[in-house]
Amino acid sequence: MSDFDLDGLLEESVDLVKKTKELRKQQKSAKQGRPAVPNMSVHGFMSREEYQEHVEDVKKFKVRAEGWICTEVVLLAHCQVCSHCGAEHFHIEGTFIKKWNEKLRITNLVKPDGAYEMEGLQKKVEIRTASVSICMACHTQQGWDNATEEIL
Repeated sequence: MSDFDLDGLLEESVDLVKKTKELRKQQKSAKQGRPAVPNMSVHGFMSREEYQEHVEDVKKFKVRAEGWICTEVVLLAHCQVCSHCGAEHFHIEGTFIKKWNEKLRITNLVKPDGAYEMEGLQKKVEIRTASVSICMACHTQQGWDNATEEIL
């Protein structure tokens, strides 16, 4: 019978496999430009808080590189003012994120991908008015009796 410690060899083998897997995962993350996964026993050089700060800094740098800064959330409404009857008709276009570009000195409205993008931004209502010569409320007075049937 031999004096091999089979349990010890098995533990060493399992530890070696774990370290190899963690090293491969770290190398894969490094190729993608990310730091190593936080709180790992072998290569944990960042705490979870430091890692979150790092991710936020990277997001800020990406925004600066692209040049677009999110300024506010806008509920966009259109107001149609009829020049014949004076009625105002409103409809909501949707919720948008207003972005400002420092380099181009322009603003742009973008549909948000989800509610998480709107967190922490100031909310505003923007009403865009347009004057029209005739509206759907007074079209019959102008002799367009069957206009709604033809439109629909």
